[in-house]
Amino acid sequence: LKEQSMDTETQVIPPERKPVTKNYGLGIFVNATMAIIAYLIGEALATHYLGYTIAGITIGILSSVLSLMYFGFNGLKDVPIAHRAIPLSFGTRIDSYELNEGRVWNWPAPIRDIEIVDVRERTLLIPLTEVLTNDNIPISMELSAQYRVINLYKFLSVADWPDPLREIIDSNVRIIVQDLEADTVAQEKENIPEQILRGFTTREGRIIQGVAGYALAQWGAEVIKIRIAPIRLPEELDMANARVQIQKVRI
Repeated sequence: LKEQSMDTETQVIPPERKPVTKNYGLGIFVNATMAIIAYLIGEALATHYLGYTIAGITIGILSSVLSLMYFGFNGLKDVPIAHRAIPLSFGTRIDSYELNEGRVWNWPAPIRDIEIVDVRERTLLIPLTEVLTNDNIPISMELSAQYRVINLYKFLSVADWPDPLREIIDSNVRIIVQDLEADTVAQEKENIPEQILRGFTTREGRIIQGVAGYALAQWGAEVIKIRIAPIRLPEELDMANARVQIQKVRI
């Protein structure tokens, strides 16, 4: 587990949110410019070699149409709903802007391409077994994390996603539970998700960084919420807790 990625006192700077666009303004400018250049070149070459002005104008117009077909229609891309795309220049990601959902324009291949990323909220299930408490009692629990992608450039740099997120949550939970006695884990259930998200300080004074800030800064993913399913305690401890609750009710 990558505990070194969480145990830190340094300030985390979230990644800058990139401008999101459909690139229509750039597309119109590029296509108009290329059409004019194609017309001028076609007309000049035809007039020079054929010597007829009408033929030069005709070939110039055809050159403009071919330019518009190549740069205009080939440059149109469809980004699915609830997705965004990052432009690629000769296979290299461009970090200056992102393309919004819908029909967008980008320089056609082989000059540029796009990489599409799902930016919807997604749920990651994290089953945990044999998490030891401070008094060495093994407990089991199941967590789920809701997250969404904010920064496409950083997110596409992460290998084997979502394993890094699963590992950091797993490590944080184990550190939290190791500070608790078995009979208090269930009582602290409501506080554990917030500690995982925002960070906490252990009994020894270690400052453990929260998942929310780290995931956003390192991976461009925003962790929105952590949920914990019912905590499963050993049967003997569960029965003892039940007897305690019954005694409290009688009192």
